[in-house]
Amino acid sequence: MTSMLHLPHGDSSLLDAPPLDVARTQLIGTFRHTVTNRRITFALFEATLADSLRDGDDYEWIDVTKLRTVAHPSYVAKALKMSGRFGAT
Repeated sequence: MTSMLHLPHGDSSLLDAPPLDVARTQLIGTFRHTVTNRRITFALFEATLADSLRDGDDYEWIDVTKLRTVAHPSYVAKALKMSGRFGAT
């Protein structure tokens, strides 16, 4: 993992951390993002964890009011803005 915030994910094609086990999901929307020559379409879901999750080697809970103070890649800012969790960065 990098020292930047990445959101929980459902597949491991971009990140090494294991996907979260979720009980149900609801599509919020999709957005496109380009990294150098890779064009990626992200699907953003609201999900409920199937089991409890604690801070550990792969994940850390962050207070939503502290999101602006945590380093993150620009795709995370796009996803958070779409979710309504925080505005443009």
